[in-house]
Amino acid sequence: MSEFKELIKSFFKSREYVRDFFVYGFKTRDEFGGWSGRTYDNERRRLESWLSGYVKQDYIGKGNAKGKNIYLSIDSNLLDTNPLYRVWKAKSFTDNDIMLHFYILDYLLKSPKQTVDEIVDGLLEEYGKVFDSQIVRRKCNQYAAKGILVKEKNGKEVLYRLAPPFQELLTAHPGLENAIKL
Repeated sequence: MSEFKELIKSFFKSREYVRDFFVYGFKTRDEFGGWSGRTYDNERRRLESWLSGYVKQDYIGKGNAKGKNIYLSIDSNLLDTNPLYRVWKAKSFTDNDIMLHFYILDYLLKSPKQTVDEIVDGLLEEYGKVFDSQIVRRKCNQYAAKGILVKEKNGKEVLYRLAPPFQELLTAHPGLENAIKL
């Protein structure tokens, strides 16, 4: 089977399919609810490519459950590498993703509490790079959800700043260090 070369930006759906298929076994298109048949086929083909050599198929013809049944067949004694690594490796990062990561963090280190528009303007002024404000907003919201940035609302403005370093948290809350000790 030829290798599926598409790098994916949103890994959530593919990860969910891998989990469902790997843990619960492949289901026929009719048995799988939630997404369209076309989406199921696309994700199934992607998984078959990533896990080629481990995907087997049978034809079933009992009652209403007619069709092709696809499943994973893996003997862990014969594995020298984790086949799921190929799935993880397909998650893509563009050059802009990586640059934007460092630019945002560096800029907010120098200029704390900025709106998205101020960050976009600052990135242009500081680094000579133009980024769409929606992309910067999405990245800042992701980082706020992960605790890298702090998102504060000031009236109608939404300000972003770097989260305090962990050492500052420990000194600000003396009991926290005792709580995380082994």
